[in-house]
Amino acid sequence: SLNTDASAHLEVNEVPEAEALLQQSLDLNFEIPETHLILGQCFKQQGRYEKAIHEYRLAVKFQPSFVPAQIALIKTLNEDGQTIASTVQAKNFLAFKTDSVQDLIDIGDDFAEFKLHEQAIIAYKQAQKIKPQLADATVALGDYYFSIGQNEAGVQCYKEAFNINPIFPGLSRKLGEQG
Repeated sequence: SLNTDASAHLEVNEVPEAEALLQQSLDLNFEIPETHLILGQCFKQQGRYEKAIHEYRLAVKFQPSFVPAQIALIKTLNEDGQTIASTVQAKNFLAFKTDSVQDLIDIGDDFAEFKLHEQAIIAYKQAQKIKPQLADATVALGDYYFSIGQNEAGVQCYKEAFNINPIFPGLSRKLGEQG
């Protein structure tokens, strides 16, 4: 409940109150990833990127599969100018994420929204890798390539997707629009 209360304070920009509650939570149990995630968000909101990154790394250390902490870490590293570290973190995290094609596509879409191009491509390609017999990730990667102006790569993805599933919804239209 301390974390829930802290999140409520953070939403209305009451950072000192949120930090005090989070410190109480850490005093009870230091290894709760969610506490470190929210504390990282407090620091990031204050522009204290180094401390935010430290907290996100702790959250990931205690639970490597904690997607919100991984994404926060990857985004914050990039925002802090640590683009290579951000890309490496994305590769390391996504290399072991093999549970759901749609989850990976969603992560790729999230990265795309924040203009994290390398990270988005890594997510889409991991989705392709875990289920190559499905066209979903290949179409998503093609759509992404078109959105960033890499039309040739997009067409190639659509062709690959067509070879996987020629009746994939909307794919024939997308290919037809490209000539």
